[in-house]
Amino acid sequence: MTILNGIVKHILYKKIMPNTRSKGYTAPIKLTDTVCIGDRSYSMVSTNGGSQEGSVQYMRTQRDAASTSVATTGNYVQYVSFDSVDHVVYFGDSKDITEDDLGRVYENMKPRGGTRLYDTIHKYLNQQMNRIDETIKGLSKEVKGLVNDNMSMVAATFAVITDGNDNESTITSLDCKKLFKKYKDDYGGIALFIAANQNASATANLIGIDENNALQMGNDRDSSINAAKAVAQAQVRMVSGTLGGGNGETFTQYERQVSDNNTGSSNNTGSSNNTGQPTMASGGLGGGDCLSGGERDNTSW
Repeated sequence: MTILNGIVKHILYKKIMPNTRSKGYTAPIKLTDTVCIGDRSYSMVSTNGGSQEGSVQYMRTQRDAASTSVATTGNYVQYVSFDSVDHVVYFGDSKDITEDDLGRVYENMKPRGGTRLYDTIHKYLNQQMNRIDETIKGLSKEVKGLVNDNMSMVAATFAVITDGNDNESTITSLDCKKLFKKYKDDYGGIALFIAANQNASATANLIGIDENNALQMGNDRDSSINAAKAVAQAQVRMVSGTLGGGNGETFTQYERQVSDNNTGSSNNTGSSNNTGQPTMASGGLGGGDCLSGGERDNTSW
């Protein structure tokens, strides 16, 4: 189905069943664009490989969700690793993620360098909005107007995973805050912030992300793996309109608990993290399964 035909179908559906997503139904979504930028700065060595394995779990979760997606024109995922420089590790439809791609993600998340966080956010958030603009620009005037009036057709999410403060950017936190406001107001985009070694909610608020969309992450292996998987699951729920399993929360209580196993840590926001339940971490590539590969530098669908 072409993007044009898909959007027309969606418009007709919306006339028959308006506001279905807000009521928990999965109305057709046309443009699905999911971005995650993952910190690979040297301080990530504290996760003992968890940041690498977590990135693999993130991508697996996105791939597994593709089979039940409500999107009719594809589920586009962009995964970016960053330290002092940024690197597009994967860009494409989530259903096309291969084991080789997972190997490249693992390899490219090896800790190194500094934390150029704000510059990376600004660059890839702008890229995502530009992709949406270019797609809408190619539509007829009539359909374009309808899409602009119904941005819920565009399922755009942007996740940030980090374990430290920015120490290399020229872009400021205020610049990011202004851009995230535009992302939310003009594109209906939803941003997530996941962080260790800091108060995730406070930093999210500083750069313009809703505190409810912040996830506190421990700096141990299991916490980082579980947090990455929780982020992917939250983004999938945002697309389908079933946040927090239907209770309207971005992350479930269980996801929050297992994402911060550092009981008593200064990073803790006050809730107990010792649940006695198994973590979500499962499977994995392991160091011996890492594959090196070329960079995916695509920025448009």
